[in-house]
Amino acid sequence: LYVVLGNDSDEEDFMYYYDNSGVLRGEIPLIGYRSHRLLFRDDCMYYSISESKIAAVNHLGKAEKIYDTGTYSLHHDYVFDENGNMLILATDTTQDSVEDIVLKLDVNSGEVTEVLDLGDLFGDYKKTCVKNSSDELDWMHINTIQYMGNGSVLLSSRETSTIIKVDNLYDEPSIAYMIGEKDFWEDTSYVLSLIHI
Repeated sequence: LYVVLGNDSDEEDFMYYYDNSGVLRGEIPLIGYRSHRLLFRDDCMYYSISESKIAAVNHLGKAEKIYDTGTYSLHHDYVFDENGNMLILATDTTQDSVEDIVLKLDVNSGEVTEVLDLGDLFGDYKKTCVKNSSDELDWMHINTIQYMGNGSVLLSSRETSTIIKVDNLYDEPSIAYMIGEKDFWEDTSYVLSLIHI
């Protein structure tokens, strides 16, 4: 099966499942927004069903759990760490900036904790940024996350065109290295972490 993850929507939407012949074989309902990625663990499929909710659905299609991220809105991507916690890209809707947070969801308890605010790692750079035409401080815009093991993640930043490796995610997050354009970071202290290709 091939899956179409849905479009951004404020109303009920669906994931659509098609076979090799292009025949629609299933529709999975979403509350709104879209599903971003399908993850599989412990006989369940995990996917976002709205801007603040993730479902765990068993192989019979029954929703086993619905997780709510509260004041955090999801942004594009999530992945499991080696302990079965889900790491989620998000926006803290109580802050002035968007798409610059990493959350940890304990899928057993449902507890959601913020493990990384990129404003803490890139505070000097964030101070130089201004709001966009939508009146949002979209200064970093993290779009993807890849868990590398041992508390390390790779993040991709749209606004800086940079790949960022963060170590010690759960303790004291630090920049291990960045891959990006040297000219962009040249007048900042972050250029020292840059691997220029």
